[in-house]
Amino acid sequence: MGSIADRPLTAGADIVLAIHDIASLWSNVIDFLTLEGFQSAEAADGKIVLSYTLHVAPSVVPLVIKMPAIDGYSAAKLIVELP
Repeated sequence: MGSIADRPLTAGADIVLAIHDIASLWSNVIDFLTLEGFQSAEAADGKIVLSYTLHVAPSVVPLVIKMPAIDGYSAAKLIVELP
């Protein structure tokens, strides 16, 4: 799984920030989105979702509901509350 530090992201591009704890489930989705011109960043749990969201300003943030640290519902609520 790549982190935001692993690959440079282009400012102003459509970025998908996938928050999940099982990379094999998301790899095909990320591959498809990349082929469609989206850039992607990934995080392994909801605990770091806020810092990643602030850092990359994603267009879309698909979440898994059951995750370590913070579940997907709580992470979504925190993301929506960001300025």
